[in-house]
Amino acid sequence: MEDHNHKITMISRLKLEMTGVLDVHSLDENEAVVETSEGNLLIKGNDLHVKQLDLEKGQLSLEGHIDGLEYTKVVAKTSFVHRIFK
Repeated sequence: MEDHNHKITMISRLKLEMTGVLDVHSLDENEAVVETSEGNLLIKGNDLHVKQLDLEKGQLSLEGHIDGLEYTKVVAKTSFVHRIFK
């Protein structure tokens, strides 16, 4: 990914453009879960669809009616061995 900076631009709650995208975990017409450099982002709305996705550049563009954005905590994964000997 070229740019680790995470930015979001929303236009009239109908178009969402963002950078700092690492992966798209799920997407349907009502919800998208996007992994960003700042944590997982839950996008809720109606008639959501991807306009453009470029994971190499870390860019995503969505269209549809956007109702909400919510960041969720990223839980650090620890190895099984690390948990045993803690």
